[in-house]
Amino acid sequence: MLNAVKNFIYSMFFCSSALISALAINECIPPEARMKTGLVLQIYDSDVPDTSLLKCLRYLPADELAHRHFAKIQYRHRAKMIVTNAEYDTLGLKLGDEVKFFPEDCEIGKISQINRILRQTK
Repeated sequence: MLNAVKNFIYSMFFCSSALISALAINECIPPEARMKTGLVLQIYDSDVPDTSLLKCLRYLPADELAHRHFAKIQYRHRAKMIVTNAEYDTLGLKLGDEVKFFPEDCEIGKISQINRILRQTK
């Protein structure tokens, strides 16, 4: 019985120290490391029908969609391709441009932000 208690305490100590160190390392990662490279598939404007928007943008009011700029971005995450929406400032973005952006989860209401254009199409 004493050995079982001792083993439990040791395992809890090592598991908690591993978790704390993992959290500490995660805080040291610079924001640039989270950035992804993607390709602009579509640029949304006020004439885009609601059916072509991803789910999280469909619920935005029409006046908010008219005053903000959004694009559909495709990027690779590990072995799969992901399509998401991203907001951008007036960067002169065009279809086919390669961009750097911060990916967010559109399904929970967070919208990705395009940071800069890497390569513009002609």
